[in-house]
This record gives sequence, C-alpha cells and structure tokens, in this order.
Amino acid sequence: MLAIGSGSSQSSCECSTYLWDISVHRIIATLADPDSGSVRSVAFEPDGTTLATGDYNGKTYLWDTKTRQIIATFAAPDSKHVRSVAFSPDGTMLAVGDTNGNTYLWDTKTRQITATLTAPGSNSDVHSIAFGANGTILAVGVRNGSTYLWDIGSQEIIATLADPGSDPNVTSVAFGPDGTTLATGDYYGDTYVWDLNSHQITATLTAPESNLLVASVAFGPGGSVLATGDDNGKTYLWNLRTQQITATLTNPEGTGTAHEVESVAFGPGYSVMATGHSDGNVYLWKVAGSHL
Repeated sequence: MLAIGSGSSQSSCECSTYLWDISVHRIIATLADPDSGSVRSVAFEPDGTTLATGDYNGKTYLWDTKTRQIIATFAAPDSKHVRSVAFSPDGTMLAVGDTNGNTYLWDTKTRQITATLTAPGSNSDVHSIAFGANGTILAVGVRNGSTYLWDIGSQEIIATLADPGSDPNVTSVAFGPDGTTLATGDYYGDTYVWDLNSHQITATLTAPESNLLVASVAFGPGGSVLATGDDNGKTYLWNLRTQQITATLTNPEGTGTAHEVESVAFGPGYSVMATGHSDGNVYLWKVAGSHL
C-alpha cells in the first residue's frame, strides 16, 4: 500500500490523502482532511495498521487503514504548519515537526504529548524529521541549516550537524539502515552523508544541475545507495562507495520546477521506488540490478 498526501495553499485545494494498491495501480481509499488543510506529510506505523497525516492547519490525524476512519487527532499547542511526521520504530511514539521550530513527541496509546523539542535560535522551522533504527535518536533538520540529533530519553541535543553550504537550509533527513549514517539534503542541491560516531561528513553529493532544492532523500539496500529528489523533476541514485550517480530517474511529463520531486521512497525489497512530483503524479520505478 502507498499513501499520497495532496493539497496546496489555495482555498480550493482537495486536501486529501490517497491510499493506492500498488499491485493493481488503483486508489482504494480517499482520506479527506476534516479541516480542508493541505496535507504536507504522511507516515505509516511500522505494522501498517495506522497512518499519520500532518496538515497546514497544525493538526495531525491518525487513521485506521482498515476502516479508513480517524482514530485520533493531535493538535499541538501553538502549532503552526505541520511539515513532517514520523513514527518510532516500535510505533509507540509519533514525532510531529512544525514551522514554529517545535517537534512534539506523542504517546500513540495515551495520545498525550510526552516531550516538546524546540530547535535553538531563529529560522528554526522544522523541515524534516527521522528516527534512528533503534528509536532512541531523532534527527531534526531545520531552516537555519542545522540538523539536531536529539536523545529521546534525556530530551537533550547530543549533536548539531551544521550544513557547510554558503546559504544552508536543511530540507530532508534520513538515517541509514544501521543507524550510524545520516543523509541531509539542502536548499541548494547538496546532500551530505554523515558518520554519526564522529559527526563528520563522509560524502558530499552535488547533483549535475546544482542550486536546486533537494526535497527528499532515502537510503536503499544495505545503506550503500542513496536516492535524492530535486526541484528539476529528477531523482538520482548514488553509489555511496564511489560517490557516483548510477541512475537518473526523470519525470516522464518533463523537468523544471513545475514537475519538481517532492518525495522519494524505496518499497519493500528495494526493487521498486516511488517518486512523488508537484504535478500531482507519483511514479513507480523498477530499480533492481546494476543501479543498486
């Protein structure tokens, strides 16, 4: 199953999340945002029974994927726009990042906030969040160019990874499968791979057409491949050992900002990849073989 959120800043937006059966390429459910809010982020609970959708009205909804009904509504205090949602690996916690610079940790059973993680300084809009493999670390990428690593237990920042670009703005973060590597994409076309033991950059990946926002990053099998989607409608597959591009997936409808890549994700087994674009299309790609 694949979930796709939609919407825009316009009052006429449809503001729905669509569930697709990817085996038959058919929509099996349409989940309409109750407040007609533009859906900005979606995430499945690890067991697939619950879907979280975050909107631009500052609310996050939990949906039962079988009944297609809302089972909980999370409205954080002073929340502005929800930009990113992520479940912990065990599904007991939901992290919600917003444009006020806050990331809220919700207990999915009690449906109460257990912690509020506030990014330091100004321009701290949260753009992307991700849990590490064991669920004890949360990476939060923000507008000021920093990625903060939070210890969930102590609720303290244990590392600050500063984007080295001249005008940094972290737009996407993703952990490698073993939890020791983190990828961060920025507003000007660079993606950095970090060793989380040393907190040092081990690779800098600059797309051929630079200065284009890297909207989404995702690790492939074994952590040796990284996918990066940019504002030109292209998704690049990188071999992290050689730091070379092994494949370029181009929006069939064209390139340019009208077709920009908004999200990338590998499917189970890594043989299929989904790329979501601003023209409203989602493409499924066969990527197995030499590209991986």
